[in-house]
Amino acid sequence: MGRRRLFVILPISLVLSTLAVFFFAARWLGSAMGTMIGMCFYWLWCVTASALVHGRSGLDLLQGRRPLFVLGNWWVVALWASTIMSPLFIYDTIGNLSVKPVGLVLLAVPLATINGFCEEVFWRGLFVREFPRSAVWAVAVPSVFFALFHFGPSLGSPRQLGFVFSTLPLGLVFGATAFRTRSALWTAVAHAIGGVLAFGGNVASSLYLLLR
Repeated sequence: MGRRRLFVILPISLVLSTLAVFFFAARWLGSAMGTMIGMCFYWLWCVTASALVHGRSGLDLLQGRRPLFVLGNWWVVALWASTIMSPLFIYDTIGNLSVKPVGLVLLAVPLATINGFCEEVFWRGLFVREFPRSAVWAVAVPSVFFALFHFGPSLGSPRQLGFVFSTLPLGLVFGATAFRTRSALWTAVAHAIGGVLAFGGNVASSLYLLLR
């Protein structure tokens, strides 16, 4: 099988399989449990596929090949930083911090970190390492499928389309960052911090409801 064909089949398989898991788990076990099962399946899928295709631990895909914070990367750094700062305004993190349950805030830290690193190892690390000289295959292709994946965790939401489309520019920024550094390290860091500032999104709120 050609490598490019493989890297189309992989994300299609991920998108369709996770969509099915989210749908049926939510239908049979409820929204909160469905979200947790869907996300755990997704994280395992990302890490396992990355290790099998890359032939090494996913941690290898986090090894920086080129520095991010150099003068020539000023525009990449600016975009990268925007992915960390934007949740502060979108979710009014500072204003809502005092009204959010302490348990939810505490859950957001590990869950957002797990999510950020598992996602970035696959969507950025694996693609950039496989196609280090092709922005189309290293950045554009995974960004489109990354956006499509979000149909799964947003099932049933009235803002589903808006949420899915909003993840496309995020994927492109992360992709550009990984492409310049040849690594998923800095995108994983930004993804995790942004997730924490967004209070862990649906996954943290779902686990919080289940634990209550």
